[in-house]
Amino acid sequence: MKIRFTIFDKEYWRSISANEFDQWGEDVSGYFELRFGDHIEGEYCDFFMPEELLGGESLDYWFSSLLEALYLFQSKKTNYVAIRVIEYVDRWLEIKREKTQICLNVARASDPRETEALLLTSQIHDPVYEPSLDTMENYDSFYQEITNAVIKYLSEMKNLNPDLMKARAFVRLLNYLHDLENK
Repeated sequence: MKIRFTIFDKEYWRSISANEFDQWGEDVSGYFELRFGDHIEGEYCDFFMPEELLGGESLDYWFSSLLEALYLFQSKKTNYVAIRVIEYVDRWLEIKREKTQICLNVARASDPRETEALLLTSQIHDPVYEPSLDTMENYDSFYQEITNAVIKYLSEMKNLNPDLMKARAFVRLLNYLHDLENK
């Protein structure tokens, strides 16, 4: 698996305080892409593209969801996680841990109404795979890719504005990393 991302609105992030970030319910957006096997989920551009042309993803959402998945796998609380793909009501990134391997799929819920209350560890009832990818990845490589991407993200945000590391969203990511290192 490979993660690529770009942070939008860098000038804005340089000028906001951690307190303002928390009070205003800010969310860092950017390009976000997950590659596994031959599948690409999300968007990433290697060249300049005006942000408004492609929209963007919540980087906070993806990084916190992926770190939470690692935390759940490491603490052996589950061997299954489903992360909702933000733009879709019924599209999920399904991750299953099988000993030293991770199996990745993109699933659609057969009834989108049923997925409104799904938790990260809830099994998707009667999922539809179009097609079934069943991409197998080494767990250690999967773990390293996620933690390295989060560290890079935090480093870039810290370089833009060190005060933001005090905001709840960044403290949560730092706490997950700390907890994972100590498992």
